[in-house]
Amino acid sequence: MTFTIPDLTPDMRPWRVDWFGEVAYQPNGQRRSQPVYRALISPVLGDLSSPSIVADDGDQREAWLSIGTLPMVSVGDIWQDGVRIAQPDYQQESFGVHIANSWADIIKAGMPDEENFLLPLSEHRWHRGATQSYCVRLSMSDGKRLIVPCMELIRFYFGTSSIVLHKLFTGPLREEMLWSEKSFDPATKHLHIKLASRISGASASDIGRIALSKEAWRSAAGICASCITATSQKRAAYPYTGFPFTGKTTLQVIGRWLSFADVPNSTFVVYRINSCSHRFPFETLSYEADAFKAQRATTKTSGDGGGNGAGQWTRKNDAGKPTVSDHDPDAKKSGVTRKTFGAAKFPDLSRKSIWLEKIDTAGTSGVFMKYADGSIEQVAFGDGEHGGQGRETDIVHSGAERGYEPGKLKLPSFVTLGIKLAMERLLKAEFKMPVFAKVMLAPGYFEPAFPLPRLVDEDGVIDPVTSCSNADKVIRQRCACFLRFEYESGDLIRFAVVIEAQKISQPPEIVIVRRVELAEVVRVL
Repeated sequence: MTFTIPDLTPDMRPWRVDWFGEVAYQPNGQRRSQPVYRALISPVLGDLSSPSIVADDGDQREAWLSIGTLPMVSVGDIWQDGVRIAQPDYQQESFGVHIANSWADIIKAGMPDEENFLLPLSEHRWHRGATQSYCVRLSMSDGKRLIVPCMELIRFYFGTSSIVLHKLFTGPLREEMLWSEKSFDPATKHLHIKLASRISGASASDIGRIALSKEAWRSAAGICASCITATSQKRAAYPYTGFPFTGKTTLQVIGRWLSFADVPNSTFVVYRINSCSHRFPFETLSYEADAFKAQRATTKTSGDGGGNGAGQWTRKNDAGKPTVSDHDPDAKKSGVTRKTFGAAKFPDLSRKSIWLEKIDTAGTSGVFMKYADGSIEQVAFGDGEHGGQGRETDIVHSGAERGYEPGKLKLPSFVTLGIKLAMERLLKAEFKMPVFAKVMLAPGYFEPAFPLPRLVDEDGVIDPVTSCSNADKVIRQRCACFLRFEYESGDLIRFAVVIEAQKISQPPEIVIVRRVELAEVVRVL
């Protein structure tokens, strides 16, 4: 499912995200439950595929976007017709750096170092509309400098979930905002954490780091604290923060080399961090997540009015794609989770075990509204605290899709049986047996089995097809698991979903699907 952000493309030309400005809580006098940030954008000049792509800063404009969209937007991205069409590489670099109080300091983008500007306008004009924005400066051993915008630090280190971003921007940080319980074994370095209500499991590792590291806590808490300080002094709220750790790390980044004091390639300005090798403070992590509880709406709206800002969500645009709204979400409407894919951000996590401790209480699969005509209901980003017409959407970031060998995982019995039944079904359909079977993780999960999304109709009535009863006749959500099958030739791949039966005496359901998406499961229910 592709989201669009119309405000990033004022016309049909391709537009580049040049820089990020301040955060506002009541833009243009509007009362909002979620803050917005200012993005500077310019129309693109020349070849979109060129690493030296430039934008016309003479026609630079600004777009105000809900903070929950930040996981989808980074400096340097190219957007057209509301859709991101490219993430140019510009210049790719790998830096081995040491993060310490004496090595990193917070500066303003327009700040000179002695008599020379770190970001000279003669070489980098695109930040000139936000010279008061904050960056972290890292001094390297060879005398060169690395400049990282604070908004990029926030996006990369805390942008795995738009719900978490909303919390970090809207109040002084307290433990209960992110977790309700935690326990840590210093001997094994196992962390168990119960996430706060409405937080996706995709953010478990980020929150685990905040829970165990004073540097990570200070970095997360500094986001809102810096905004509160600025607004209390009637200044524009440019957020600032530092790295959520100290010590050595390798940063894989995209950006541009700039000169300093007429010496070429002296300063590297980062547009996008791709990965960070620093180790997390735990070896294994288990977590619990509360369910998003479907709330029955007492009224229905036509969606023809009542908006309080630009960028109205519609069920479908001309291309049939859902769009991002800058409206407040409706507290009466249940949330949905959307997943964005990218390369693995933190290589350290690829060797560590992270699992959902209580699968029947997790709610990242959310709720799907099932209309008679198949259309999609309104959504918006952030917490559903106000009476907007949109449905809350939590964007979560996941690393590149990867499959897991079943023999290396602890799987529920219905999944183990489902793999066998699926291979038999594929043998009958393809006349040859798959040689590779892998378990795929559903969007927003670190555990193979996941609870089915709830299905509700336009009156908010929950469809019982997604629930089942155990041996004690206790009703709970049915679970499912995605599978990937490969054939020896390598040219044939099939995806399937194993769905737990509604009665324990029945075998699981096996359905061939097109891709690993929760919407595929909803389609076959």
